[in-house]
Amino acid sequence: MFARISANNYKLISIILLIGLALYVRIHNLDHESLWMDEIRQTSYYANSLSEIIDNSTSQSQPPLDYWIGHFVHFFSSSDFTVRLPAALFGTGSVLMLVMIISQISSWTVAVVFGIVSAFLPFNLYYSQEARPYAIAVFLFLCIIWSLNH
Repeated sequence: MFARISANNYKLISIILLIGLALYVRIHNLDHESLWMDEIRQTSYYANSLSEIIDNSTSQSQPPLDYWIGHFVHFFSSSDFTVRLPAALFGTGSVLMLVMIISQISSWTVAVVFGIVSAFLPFNLYYSQEARPYAIAVFLFLCIIWSLNH
């Protein structure tokens, strides 16, 4: 009736389901609350040129990458949902990176359990739904750890 699922297919199916779940919980009601004051300040720089964004980001003591991403997203829309979407995507990517890191040092089942826990942690959800550079910092940090261990 059902064909036996190979180990590779099991991994692929579990990662697709996990990423879909993580993305859903981050995007669901993404624009439910209006932007906070710090998010409004950050998004106010998105309409500037790329060189002006560098100057503005140094006055904020933040690297310009998140501002540049916001600059390009701002071309599509400046709605609350749109400016928060990159953080939600990087937060979802962080769940994937965590699974990849844990799978290198433990079993796939343990890695998926860690991914499920990470997908629902309130701290991770909160910062994946803010138009601030927190989610991208976590994602890039996990990418560095994965590349050092790979």
